[in-house]
Amino acid sequence: MNRFPTCLACTAALALAIVPGHGVARAQSSDLMYGRTSVLLPPQTDSGSFDGTWFYVNRDLRIAMWMQTVDGKVQAKFQILRTGMNETFSTGWDGRATYNPGVGNGEGSFRLDLAKTTADRLEGTWEWALRFHDSSRVETSEVAFYRSADGRQMTMHFPTYKLEIARYEDVSTWEVPQLWTFRKISRRHLLWDEMPF
Repeated sequence: MNRFPTCLACTAALALAIVPGHGVARAQSSDLMYGRTSVLLPPQTDSGSFDGTWFYVNRDLRIAMWMQTVDGKVQAKFQILRTGMNETFSTGWDGRATYNPGVGNGEGSFRLDLAKTTADRLEGTWEWALRFHDSSRVETSEVAFYRSADGRQMTMHFPTYKLEIARYEDVSTWEVPQLWTFRKISRRHLLWDEMPF
């Protein structure tokens, strides 16, 4: 009895089972501290629009994002709360903010620069920094936004995410791609108090 065709068929079926689905992109990091890290990116859709109110929640963050299109260019502004430190701030439509973090004698700064905007995709750079006289936390990355699923979900992809934490002379650095999924809750601009968190 020839078992070769059967083994070949089993191997092919196994290979298909572990390959990501059609339309799903995989972004990888070469960060040796954590081994290989990958992020599965959902496919982009042209359904819906960016304009309106979006939100994102995780264990440490509450983010409201308002978006509008002016003269064919998409603009975004944020209100962000970091729950662990009760650190909060709001940006203007330029995507920038400087703020008092509410602890110590530090200064916080945030900057989102959208270099390329279309009706379905935004690309730019992100920097969020918190600096004190003897320590700092700085997040930087290229960033891309696009709508996914039914057009009411938005993928925010940080392919070159880098977190640097400094304390006196000691500096620790993490480079791991990030993926946040925002949910659209209204076509109008809601108030922070209307957010579902």
